[in-house]
Amino acid sequence: MTIPTFMYRLRLREVLFNLIACWFFLQGFHTLSFLCNTKIVDVLRNTDEQHVMKALFNHGLGGDDMMYFLFWINISGLIGILIGFIFSLVLSYKKNMFWLNNCIAFLIIYILYRFNLLGVSNVAHSWPNMEKIFGNSVFEFLCIGIAWIALGVFIILQQKEKATTNTTLIIK
Repeated sequence: MTIPTFMYRLRLREVLFNLIACWFFLQGFHTLSFLCNTKIVDVLRNTDEQHVMKALFNHGLGGDDMMYFLFWINISGLIGILIGFIFSLVLSYKKNMFWLNNCIAFLIIYILYRFNLLGVSNVAHSWPNMEKIFGNSVFEFLCIGIAWIALGVFIILQQKEKATTNTTLIIK
């Protein structure tokens, strides 16, 4: 493959679609990570800031529970990015699209994620406390997480196939 042909196959639109979709996957998996221990979430929501440690201790939650909880919250974004990348890579392979567009989007979103420039914590805290609407924390995080992931899947599925039949590149 020559360099002009290689550059011709790079598409900014596909990169942007994959970036946005991977961001939605990241948000969805970050939201679903709160399901690993909803007891901690309920205790944190229902106590004031001065009495958090005492309330956690009274509910039988220790340091190992908090470490496990924080581990899954911190790793969930990376898992979401990887699953979104793999999903978009498989779909682009099936649609005969250029695979490097997905790799560029993955590299960009990973760098933004690594330096905490995606606003994951800001978006997670922008949701109002919907426990009153849903009835409990499990259903709340499940619905919101699945909604984020569904938006990511929808965006990835909206990518158009490359029109290779009538497009030619004339190189002199």
